[in-house]
Amino acid sequence: MALLEISSLCSGYGKIEALKGVDVAVEAGEIVTLIGANGAGKTSLLMTICGNPETRGGSIHFQGEKISGLPTHEIIRKGIAHAPEGRRIFPRMTVLENLQLGTPAHVADSSLFDQVYTLFPILQERGEQRGGTLSGGEQQMLAIGRALMSRPTLLLLDEPSLGLAPLMVKRIFEAIRQINNETGTTILLVEQNAHQALRLAARGYVLVNGQITLSGKSDELLQDKEIRKAYLEGGH
Repeated sequence: MALLEISSLCSGYGKIEALKGVDVAVEAGEIVTLIGANGAGKTSLLMTICGNPETRGGSIHFQGEKISGLPTHEIIRKGIAHAPEGRRIFPRMTVLENLQLGTPAHVADSSLFDQVYTLFPILQERGEQRGGTLSGGEQQMLAIGRALMSRPTLLLLDEPSLGLAPLMVKRIFEAIRQINNETGTTILLVEQNAHQALRLAARGYVLVNGQITLSGKSDELLQDKEIRKAYLEGGH
């Protein structure tokens, strides 16, 4: 069984059905990307993995154990971390305090700070600065760094390049690759920058209106005519 196995997953908000029988598998050590237009259900999938919204049908297994139906805090304790869309750092807290909040009591380990600071040296320099005063790129680094502080087996990244300048986008994608290569952390990446995401990931899934419409190896998806037309700006 894959590290993360999602089968016939349905979830939503009130009367809105966001996911309609989604099947996704992520093997240990992989980077897998999920691409699709706004409103396709990408964020809903990551949120459902974390237990909110709750699963309405189907199942989610992590490391062979069913986690769908568990409360969010229990899911996180099993080794899943989420860097959400929009960063959602605590703006009035310092960089250091934000990172500390990402460290569960059962994982307390000072070496985790060293790992984050090696990956994002600017966070160490900004340690006593309030999160809300950081640039957009620095806040994204902080959001990823906070997620890493729980030493996750699976890292969920939701739109890490959103709203960032091209140079910062490149830096963030390099950091994601570095996290995977150096720590072996498995990554499920939701990203509108389909070209960058598919170049980074081993495999990809295309989500349209809450359903997976296509999946495969990234190099194959990059050459797919429909993918190029819909998500790669005509292939450029």
